[in-house]
Amino acid sequence: MDSVTEDQNAFGRLLQAYLDGDDGLEIVERDDGFVGVAGRASAYFTPERAWPAHERAALAWARGRVLDIGCGAGRHGLALQERGLAVVGVDTSPRAIAVCTRRGLREARVLDVARLSPDAGLGAFDTLLLLGANLGLLGSAAGARTLLGRLHAVTSARARIIAESRDPAAMSAPAHAAYRAANRRQGRLPGQLRLRIRYRQYVTPWFDYLFIARGELERLTGGDGEARDGVRAGGGGRVHCSDREGGHGRVAGPRVTAAMERRADATATRALPGGLRRNPFTGVSNEGLVRHAQPIAGAERGGLDSYYLSPF
Repeated sequence: MDSVTEDQNAFGRLLQAYLDGDDGLEIVERDDGFVGVAGRASAYFTPERAWPAHERAALAWARGRVLDIGCGAGRHGLALQERGLAVVGVDTSPRAIAVCTRRGLREARVLDVARLSPDAGLGAFDTLLLLGANLGLLGSAAGARTLLGRLHAVTSARARIIAESRDPAAMSAPAHAAYRAANRRQGRLPGQLRLRIRYRQYVTPWFDYLFIARGELERLTGGDGEARDGVRAGGGGRVHCSDREGGHGRVAGPRVTAAMERRADATATRALPGGLRRNPFTGVSNEGLVRHAQPIAGAERGGLDSYYLSPF
């Protein structure tokens, strides 16, 4: 979604209104007519001490230069900036970027992630954040291939992604189940959504969003899609993280689940099921891709099936 006009800037106006004393409601409309309350504006300003344990722990994976994609009010970027990391926040909403600047994020820019490229002049990043379910910006299977290729182009050799999504099967209401069934009939991923956001009289353009379960993500990224020990199908949160250079071994935690890591050599993949494959997201041969991640303690709470992962 390109930078929005003033009449379309529902999300940015919601954030600015909160700073001016109005804790308004974010309304989400789906293309089948379903309308629901996503939450209050205050959720985007929650102090770090009040975050869920898995969300606080996830930031420990960040390092180097950080790109916060879909930064909103900047809560994740500000937390990392306070830790001494260099953070660049990007969002399609000029008013959201104004909120980030007003709150002290040193570098924040209006930018559609679909236009992210080395030509954007942002430099290379060591960590990409797609938190707040912003892995949904993949949009669709085809969109995922394009977007992850763009992300890959602006990362350093040691880069990692920390991202959050939802398992669509955890949304069990009949209206959601019917929408997933309709997606399957049309050959779409079950968690693919067409949405727009409303606040007062303002409404964003329609945009594609993707909720994706762990197994679906593995299959899209060329993984084996098999269940791992210690991972429940649906329910609580999931945390996955790995990186391009192989730093996961120093992290203590529960059992290994799934993600990907790219190393400089191909030896790590030779014993894996399926051998060497081509990554359908980037179109690059995934020599050195191993599937390895660790769930972060505390990620099992609540009905939101969120997880963090690094596909590089």
